Amino acid sequence: DRPLEMASRPGSAFSPNGDGQLDTISLVFGEEVNLLRLESALITVVDQSGNSVGSVEVGDAIGDEVVLTGFLDQARTQRAPEGVYGVSVTATYGNGTITESGPIQIEVDVTPPSGSVMVTESVFSPEGDGLKDTITIRQDLSDDASWTGFVYVAGGAVLQTLQVPSELEAVIWDGNDLNGNPIPDGTYSYSLIGTDAAGNQVETNQIRVSIDRRPTTVQLAVDREFFSPNGDGEGDVVVVTPELSVPTGVESYEVELLDADGESLLRLSGTGELPRQFVWEGTDAEGALLPEGGYIGALDLVYTKGNQVQAVTPLVTIDNTIPRVAIRESSNRITPNGDGIDEEITFVPLVDPVSEIVRYVGQIQALDGRVVAEVRGDVPRGTAFWDGTSANGQTASDGAYVASLEVEHRNGTIRRATTGTLALGTGVDPDAPAVALRLSPQIFSPDGDGIDDTVTVTVNAVDASPVSSWSIVIRDPDGSVFYERAGDSVVRSFEWNGINDAGERVQMASDYTVEYEVTDAMGNVAAGSEILTVDILTVERFGMRKIDLPDIIFEGYTTRYLNWNKDLSEQNVLVLDQIAAMLEKFPNYEIVLHGHAVSVLYYDAALSDLEQIQTLMPLSEGRSETILDAMEMRGIDGVRFEREWWGKLRPLVPFSDLEGRFINRRVEFYLVR
Repeated sequence: DRPLEMASRPGSAFSPNGDGQLDTISLVFGEEVNLLRLESALITVVDQSGNSVGSVEVGDAIGDEVVLTGFLDQARTQRAPEGVYGVSVTATYGNGTITESGPIQIEVDVTPPSGSVMVTESVFSPEGDGLKDTITIRQDLSDDASWTGFVYVAGGAVLQTLQVPSELEAVIWDGNDLNGNPIPDGTYSYSLIGTDAAGNQVETNQIRVSIDRRPTTVQLAVDREFFSPNGDGEGDVVVVTPELSVPTGVESYEVELLDADGESLLRLSGTGELPRQFVWEGTDAEGALLPEGGYIGALDLVYTKGNQVQAVTPLVTIDNTIPRVAIRESSNRITPNGDGIDEEITFVPLVDPVSEIVRYVGQIQALDGRVVAEVRGDVPRGTAFWDGTSANGQTASDGAYVASLEVEHRNGTIRRATTGTLALGTGVDPDAPAVALRLSPQIFSPDGDGIDDTVTVTVNAVDASPVSSWSIVIRDPDGSVFYERAGDSVVRSFEWNGINDAGERVQMASDYTVEYEVTDAMGNVAAGSEILTVDILTVERFGMRKIDLPDIIFEGYTTRYLNWNKDLSEQNVLVLDQIAAMLEKFPNYEIVLHGHAVSVLYYDAALSDLEQIQTLMPLSEGRSETILDAMEMRGIDGVRFEREWWGKLRPLVPFSDLEGRFINRRVEFYLVR
């Protein structure tokens, strides 16, 4: 017997898959074969059940290595199924001797091993601070293969290789190489290649891990330490800007607002990169404005690599102070001509609280907005003067100017004050200004009907010198001042609604005198006046315009308006006299008289309707006729009147109001222009 054995390699498995790794297996006899006497050599392959898979006559080739391909046909199109097979050799010699060798077992295996790696973190910081100093690489490797790990640098070059036991489920990496030396910061890749006994090979998935030892610091900068969240558009918000030494790789953050006592008022949190700015509008978590006082913002930041950093803002104060600012001038005109009179104007700034002002700008401007002179600084103190010189050192041109002072409070609130117009003149002007006063309309009716409710007062002045002051005074029919307006330059036009500063309205059907006075820079004065007429004023009633005077009230069941109630009788006479005077003043106006009555049978609809026909309509007609007679007695032509009578149809108060229904016994005056 000559034993059959594997040739030149250990193991009995192979993988006929064409990958060049153990695609075949070779068999040899253990001792030298006498080929001169050999007549045949038959190799037989059986599966695990003893069934013949195939046989082949190898003849003299038995003296050398016999290569098995793992295929059932010579064309290698039909591979033997995976599994363990028995291989035997039967040799027949010329002397009739038959020898058998085997069986030995071989294994067909084309299934590669399996393996995977995973990591829960993609970045870590082996700095020794106890926060993500190591990273755990989990691996799941089949135990039928040997495994080699590869560490790659960016670009794919191999940094290190290592043999990895298949039973090793996790690798804890501290960022050092196999010699214990720290690996430089960067991104590294790791994967394994496994090879089994049959030569099958597999490469696992590749994981990427970054080492980042950069120190992480953060500061919170604010654009202002005082602000006033009052909605005026000036200093309403504080902008907080985080300044990070490492701006990327943020995992999560939390922003907290604290008051001076450390109480938390607002929290914001998020994941991913930190916003570039946070804008605080002075509100708490509910959106309510917080009271004045000091507040602090705090930031807690966690990086993906494990670093945790904190920062706080400077103290930020809500301060709703509105600075008061005014500027007083010593004169409203300047004549820098060397005569020693009005050579300069002195300005006194009035600012409170001046200690909290952080910026000011003082300017002299022409009325077209051109800046003639300017001064800037932190806090306005003392006085300033202007001698008519512009920024270029030359005397400014004759004309009208205005001085202004703008201040900014530390909370961002900006306030501005201006003087009146400053008239600058250097020449000689003996003449008063030529002034034109125009009233439009000349008859106005401020009664809210949308027609001529206001009057436009237009003042135009022409003069060789700038105007330094002006005034408009409106006097009532008795000559008393009813309304006035003044300034330091001519207001070309303004509207007036007929109401004075005390809330009083002009008298209807009356003449008011509008007086003007205009003074130029040389002290010349122009004065004059125009008449402004107030129309008959009305109020809306039942969709029409009733003259805004009391109605004529009658005694019950009669057409008597005199000698029945002292107060009402006197009022009736006064109203009739006023109506007559108005119609004399406005001869083109006409009146519609409306007569009315009270239903005493209001509680019974049928009886009240009968009362309307038989009593109330005739009574209303008679009352309108009585008032027409009274107007004719006062010299007003009756053709200017129309009459309507309504009976019970238009009461002002319910008929059931026994105390107040007397006002329904009336005649009304409706105006027709």
